[in-house]
Amino acid sequence: MRRSRLSMMSILTLASLLAAADPALAAEAANVEVRIEGNRASVTFDIPGQEPADVSVRFLGEQGAVVHSPGSLSGDVGRGVPPGKGKTIYWEFLKDFPYGLMTRELRAQVTLAPGTVTVPQQERKGGKMTRIRIETSRGVIVAELDADKAPVTVSNFLSYAKEGFYDGTVFHRVIDGFMIQGGGFTPDMGQKKGKPAIRNEAGNGLRNLRGTLAMARTPAVDSATSQFFINLVDNDFLDHRNKTPAGFGYAVFGRVVEGMDVVDAIGKVDTGTVRGFQDVPLEPVVMVKVAVVK
Repeated sequence: MRRSRLSMMSILTLASLLAAADPALAAEAANVEVRIEGNRASVTFDIPGQEPADVSVRFLGEQGAVVHSPGSLSGDVGRGVPPGKGKTIYWEFLKDFPYGLMTRELRAQVTLAPGTVTVPQQERKGGKMTRIRIETSRGVIVAELDADKAPVTVSNFLSYAKEGFYDGTVFHRVIDGFMIQGGGFTPDMGQKKGKPAIRNEAGNGLRNLRGTLAMARTPAVDSATSQFFINLVDNDFLDHRNKTPAGFGYAVFGRVVEGMDVVDAIGKVDTGTVRGFQDVPLEPVVMVKVAVVK
């Protein structure tokens, strides 16, 4: 049985959030929490409202001093982050950075400014984004599908959703630190028969970043049917590189806009081998209902 890798994680409560210098141009994130494991810090937060935000973060140590340490940021940071709950920023800091200081003192300040990328309104005439709601046994996930960049893939997914194909299926493959995959098996690990395979749209410019939805497939390039996965981290090795079978990549067609905390929770469940399949949640994570949001 695989245990959560967060068992040694320290959780710090954030005392306050940073307001930008010009309050008229900034908003505050909500429900901010800092977690630390090894040389990695993660900051979860919510972006309120209906518009995207430009997200920035800085870390504070003892007495509010800004913490300077080389490292890399990833996740829901930068320009045009869609609104929603359970957004996450990751900071990989130097391994020799004082761990005691991090666990005792580290706080985060998150600034939200009006987004420089506009998220199209759902149900807008001529719009290319479609919002879906995935009700799972662990909570609700809301995602936006990009029919402009992935028309074949989105049409395929919506046809399965509208026919109720996904209802009662499970996330049957879960790998912490990688992705959660579902849409093709029942709780007893019986495989459902899908429709004919579709064309792989991995070359559409969308990347396999944290929180994106992409189609699962076999080694054959054009073999995706119903199964999809949600990236738990940035998985750039899955992106389209060239037109060879090895480099074609996996087609991204949407992004989680609410419920990333649910996705992360699914990623932490205990898994094992079930009926010959590896990385299967020992307690089924069921997609109760997958519906197009009206």
